[in-house]
Amino acid sequence: MKEQESGPWKGGMLADEMGMGKTIQTISLIVSDLHENVGKGKDKKMVLVIAPTVAIVQWRNEFAKFTKGIDVKVWHGANRATDIAALKKHDVILTSYNVLESAFRRQHKGFTKNKEKFTEDSIVHKIKWHRVVLDEAHNIKDRGSNTAKATFALKAKYRWCLSGTPLQNRVGELYSLIRFLGVLPFAANFCKRCDCTSLHWSFSNKKHCDSCGHTPMQHTWFWNNEILKPIQRYGHGGAGSIAFKKLKTLLDRMMLRRTKVERADDLELPPRTVMVRRDYFTEEEEELYTSLYSDIKRNFDTYLDAGTVLNNYGNIFCLITRLRQMACHPDLVLKSRTAKSIQTLLKAEEAENLQICRICLEEAEEPVMSKCRHIYCRECIRPVVEGTGSDNAPECVVCHLPLTINLDAPALEPENAKIARQGILDRIDPSKWRTSTKIEALVEELAKLKSDDHSAKALVFAQSTSFLDLVSRRLQLLASKLLVCKGL
Repeated sequence: MKEQESGPWKGGMLADEMGMGKTIQTISLIVSDLHENVGKGKDKKMVLVIAPTVAIVQWRNEFAKFTKGIDVKVWHGANRATDIAALKKHDVILTSYNVLESAFRRQHKGFTKNKEKFTEDSIVHKIKWHRVVLDEAHNIKDRGSNTAKATFALKAKYRWCLSGTPLQNRVGELYSLIRFLGVLPFAANFCKRCDCTSLHWSFSNKKHCDSCGHTPMQHTWFWNNEILKPIQRYGHGGAGSIAFKKLKTLLDRMMLRRTKVERADDLELPPRTVMVRRDYFTEEEEELYTSLYSDIKRNFDTYLDAGTVLNNYGNIFCLITRLRQMACHPDLVLKSRTAKSIQTLLKAEEAENLQICRICLEEAEEPVMSKCRHIYCRECIRPVVEGTGSDNAPECVVCHLPLTINLDAPALEPENAKIARQGILDRIDPSKWRTSTKIEALVEELAKLKSDDHSAKALVFAQSTSFLDLVSRRLQLLASKLLVCKGL
């Protein structure tokens, strides 16, 4: 990483696979020169780390654990510092993409207060940083978003992108990272008639370039012409093959990526064993699943006949979610919340504060709201936003308007924070409790694990908290039964 910073791009992309220590490697880089020349008439080498909100605490803890004498400040929340002098007292500033975007937006677009519009300078954009680090850098993959523009506007000597998944869906998503790093010529725009070069076009009157005076038609975007369009048009053949070679050459020089398989000897991790277990439904489960499958297939065939499959991607995902829930436990579908059952379970004023995902019909986990004001679980709506599989804009599952939603926004807070989560167990009569094939298969595996090694511990993952509630209930019943058998 030090060698990369001595190169022409003053930084790069660390894309090691998740769990291989990108954070500690970056902290080592930061510590290596943080206090060089301080006190010799040179400015403090301040570092800005931008990360998802949930990762900020981890960064702070890692600095506290592995460094000494480094003053780390979390710049987040309503009480964050508003003047540069206060910020410059610290060595490392940790903030989130949401806060950075907000500061950038308030500076460039302003905000309304008491029916008056104001602007506010962004102090993080005024500071010339020694090093800026983007953790989970794929958060800026949409180059047109305010979040991406906010990172582009930062001033820094060295720049780094950290991401285990720098390319998630499309080649075009790499451009934002390349633009942030300032990788020339790939990030630049050029004029065909002169030597005008810029990282962004500027046409104040929409007719002529502010730098050279030529029209927009005379300007060309290197990334589009040399990489993106050839790959989109020709794939792996012809001009597309040449574009892929150029892209590989670029990534070889700016990106470092190692996987756990490649570094197995260094990491000394035990081998991972994947076992797929196949079980059969009970007669009741099979009947319920078959009935649901028939209904869903009928709905899908309707979209197929009308030629509107891609326009109903969100609805189809919702239908598939139902099948997955039924495969886990019938009550996840039969006892799911509907608008009618909400009102019967809670008072009307409490129901207004309950945030229900419009895909899984359960209380939303990390709820986010679309521009059309429909609420979803963050992970339920993510595939709809990121995986349409076409150039068509995703649509809201409920109203079918173009879907505008910020997956990086903080989770919505209920107006009445005192309302407890109403889990699926609250909607099931205890006398009518039933297990499922999948839960019993899990119990069998856990029992086998315990019999083989009494000190073994298990970690159970599930797609939803509702299913975890059902699993937990089954294990509690098993534990109480074992205690009774032991006479405790």
